[in-house]
Amino acid sequence: MSTRIVNALIDRRTALLLGMASGAVAGLAATGVSSLAATLLRKTIPSSGEKIPVIGVGTNNYSPTTPEERAARRAVLERLTAAGLSVIDTAPLYRESERVIGELLAEIGNRPKAFLATKVTARGGTREEGIASIDESMRRLQTHFIELMQVHNLIGAEALLPLMAEWVAAKRIRYVGITTSQDAQYPDMLRLMRTQKLDFIQVDYSLGNRGAADEVLPLAAATAICSAAFASKNCPTGRPSSMRTAGDKFS
Repeated sequence: MSTRIVNALIDRRTALLLGMASGAVAGLAATGVSSLAATLLRKTIPSSGEKIPVIGVGTNNYSPTTPEERAARRAVLERLTAAGLSVIDTAPLYRESERVIGELLAEIGNRPKAFLATKVTARGGTREEGIASIDESMRRLQTHFIELMQVHNLIGAEALLPLMAEWVAAKRIRYVGITTSQDAQYPDMLRLMRTQKLDFIQVDYSLGNRGAADEVLPLAAATAICSAAFASKNCPTGRPSSMRTAGDKFS
């Protein structure tokens, strides 16, 4: 995930601008950040009233293979919270992302300033899988509490959402959500949005994929569920080949 847009239906121009802004997050390591915190745009999470920055950092590419790559990712996370940003999105499926983030936040000492969002799946549809997955995510992230836990691509949602509600009650998780990167899953997502207590959804809302605007985002707005959007493949158009059509979409 590269761009976060919370509780808002955004137009195409805003999507591209926020995509550019998320790229700027990666450049925080080389820039001054003292004036950024005062100008951050924040949105309210309806279920709690908590406000978080609308821009965060995605960490699908947080599995460094050299000391230089690790140092660059450390610098981003350090400057991220120094600038007043907080949202860090990850997942067990993002290779070494959770482990690296846990190590780096511990080294920097800025875990209290971070809003960690990770994901859980249960391919066999069992609670036991979910418990094991969440426990492992917390171990790798070096934390006993996760701000946002999301069912990844709806896999095992029926078994996992009741479990996650229990973890919220136990104050091990603050918010619960579901994600998908596939338009074909929207009917299932809509059903869960209508029948389950959700704080967040996460969808692909790149310039190359506007499908979520038809039903998913309007329902999220109507039911006070936060909408977190990402541009797939770290590109605001959804994929590099879509760049040639972006101009047509803006005209």
